[in-house]
Amino acid sequence: KCTHCNKAFNQKVVLQTHMVKHTGEKPHLCMFCPASFSQKGNLHSHVQRVHSETKGVPLFPCLDCSCVFKKLGSLNAHISKMHISVIEVP
Repeated sequence: KCTHCNKAFNQKVVLQTHMVKHTGEKPHLCMFCPASFSQKGNLHSHVQRVHSETKGVPLFPCLDCSCVFKKLGSLNAHISKMHISVIEVP
């Protein structure tokens, strides 16, 4: 539940996305320039529109951070290296 407007959400991530409307926070930083965005989708659109060498070339954003890749293989390597944790079973 939002502490500013009492709007309720089923998922925590949706509440977190909503909260930036009140705080003005822009946690998604462009890796190519000083621009920042309140939502990952806006960052992705910015990178594709402004920084893509060939307009219309699909980019592959990481859903766990603000990194964006031009090749799916690079995204997959990034995810396996940076975001997958191994859980030890006793």
